[in-house]
Amino acid sequence: MVVAKPPLVDQPRDREGVGPAVAPDPGIDLVNFAVSIDSGSIETLELANRRIGPAFVQERFDQISGTHEVAVLKTCHRTELFVLGGSASDRDRWADALSEIGGPWTRRDGAAAVSHLFRVAAGLESTAVGEAEVRRQVRDAAAKVTSRYPRPVLRPLFERAVATAEALLPTVGPERSIAAVAASRVLETVGRPFPRVVVVGSGVVGRQVADLLAPFARLTVVYRYHPPEETFLRTIGARAAPIEGLSDELDVADAVVACAKSGSTVVSLSKPRTAHPLVVVDLGVPRNVDPNAATVPGVTVVDLESLYRTARLAPLPAATMAELERRAAAAVDELRQEQRTARIDRLWREAESARQAELDVARPFLGPLTPVQQAAVDRLTRRLVIRLLARPLSRLKSVRARPDDEAEFEAALELFTDRP
Repeated sequence: MVVAKPPLVDQPRDREGVGPAVAPDPGIDLVNFAVSIDSGSIETLELANRRIGPAFVQERFDQISGTHEVAVLKTCHRTELFVLGGSASDRDRWADALSEIGGPWTRRDGAAAVSHLFRVAAGLESTAVGEAEVRRQVRDAAAKVTSRYPRPVLRPLFERAVATAEALLPTVGPERSIAAVAASRVLETVGRPFPRVVVVGSGVVGRQVADLLAPFARLTVVYRYHPPEETFLRTIGARAAPIEGLSDELDVADAVVACAKSGSTVVSLSKPRTAHPLVVVDLGVPRNVDPNAATVPGVTVVDLESLYRTARLAPLPAATMAELERRAAAAVDELRQEQRTARIDRLWREAESARQAELDVARPFLGPLTPVQQAAVDRLTRRLVIRLLARPLSRLKSVRARPDDEAEFEAALELFTDRP
């Protein structure tokens, strides 16, 4: 049976109706491929999360040799690739490889990819608009870039996006977090005072959820390997339980928040809860909760997709948004100039390679040369190349890279090479 590849959706409108993504920029060889809760389902996001790993990226990176750099960005809402360099056909090959995994994958080219990265780093594409946790995830992606580029490009670009988010949103309160959205949903859905809540996971998000629920619920924090610190438990008035005791905790719970970094199912439910309903909020990608739990009588399952569709925090101030876009545009200009410089440097390397090739062809006809004569020939041919190329290429490198000038730059560059 032939399975049709899901389509790639070009240049989407970003979240919160801010406006259309920036148009593709021919001067920037960068493309972003993204699958997210915003564009697909939790199932497609899980599949991408599992399949897009170091082995997948390295295999395609080796196959598509024109690619300069690849960064993988994973958050609880998205799995994304940023691919730098290569021809248009190279980038289409990446699109084909991702389509085979399943989608839909959204594609953003050039400046649109940069603008999107800055929005993601600022938390504008998260369930909790403006959240800070995503900055750590962007930093993690920057630290793991796959590259064959002579100068790193994606890492400083990602770091610049994070720095912008921190400059514009230096302090982000707990109300702008996925933990806050989950805690609010628990209290709204349970509908009874001081419910029994089990928090599965004692990492950053689990601790945030427990801290936010502490004034309103009786808490148990379930851990896999190491229990939370006694000081933390005493401060929030919670108790801890090992994962082996999860079943017993679920029997008496009114709600569960699952946020364990397990990569597999942690919570399984099969017994009807007609007399004692249970609300389950699943923050895991892949999901912590067996999807079949939603069919159990008396069990209400709320996953990330549901949270994302319904969560609506106040947007960021207009001035903050305008400054974010201004800084993203400045990063686009810098990236465009960086890629111009790299292409000019490549031309220099090609000119040197051509000079050496011509010397190899001429050497049999020159006869025996002394070391001094060989050095003189080498110096003469090198100076000829420099005299021909140095001034025009220096002028090209110094011209400010602007979208309107890109066609002229390409035309000038093609005077010295048979490819852009």
